[in-house]
Parts: sequence; structure tokens; C-alpha cells
Amino acid sequence: MSALRQEPLFADAQNAESPLITRALVIREPAAGWIVSGAKRWEMRSKSTRIRGNIGIIAGGTGTVIGVCDLNRVVGPLRLQDYRESHVCRGPAATGSDSLPYKRTFAWVMENPRQLERPIPYIHPKGAVIWVRVSSDVQEAIRDQLSQGIVSDNARDL
Repeated sequence: MSALRQEPLFADAQNAESPLITRALVIREPAAGWIVSGAKRWEMRSKSTRIRGNIGIIAGGTGTVIGVCDLNRVVGPLRLQDYRESHVCRGPAATGSDSLPYKRTFAWVMENPRQLERPIPYIHPKGAVIWVRVSSDVQEAIRDQLSQGIVSDNARDL
């Protein structure tokens, strides 16, 4: 890849501590499921973000947090050549492309994915489109599942 480095898919999820998850990113399916399973490492967005660290992943329209991962960096803005060459990071449906998805395209790099065995319901605030601050009850439910190792087999075995 021209300007992009190849990196390991993610750290060992089973040895990770149970972090406090205060924010969750809303992502449409099937991409949300691909991210928490480890099949998709890059979430393409039209803007960068300063948010880093442990985040929840919300499957848009479901009212549930389905997993967690680490958002450790943002790559971009991407050039068309970089975007074409990054198909392995963009998930199962990604292929080469004749154009970028956005005028300025950024890859939010997701690492250490963990899919929750039991999705956790949350209350979606009015107007929230990209990020949701999760309540303390949801934070505790996520922490409980992670600390008990309650993640689905596909995320654990990757």
C-alpha cells in the first residue's frame, strides 16, 4: 500500500482489562457486526474525530450496543489510491472503487473488537446521529460482560 502501513488486526481481546465505555458510535448493519467481529477494521467517515480509546458500537436502528472496540487513530484524508488498496480493512463487501465515498474521506481505525454475547439496550437521545453518551447503567452492563469474558465466539477466536 502506498502511504498505509499493514498492522495486526487487533490485540488479544481476552487479556484486555474491562474498560469503562462512556461513548458509543452508531453504525448501520451489516458494518457494525463486521466491526465487532473483526472482519472490518476501518469505518469510513467524511470527517476526522478527536475521540480516542474504548468505545461502544451501536447497530443503528436496533437500540442496542452490540460490542466494543478501541478507536486509536484516524487515517486521512485518504487519496483514491489509498482507498482502493485498503479494501481488506474496509470489510467483506469492500472492493476497489472509482471514487471516494466522501469528498474528504477518513478511516477511523478500529482495533481490539469484542462482540457482546447479549446486546445491551440503551436509550437513544433525540438528535444523536454519530455518537451517543451511554448511561451509567449501560456502562456497567458492558463492563460486566467484558469482565466475565461474555463475548461471542467469533470475536474471541479471531
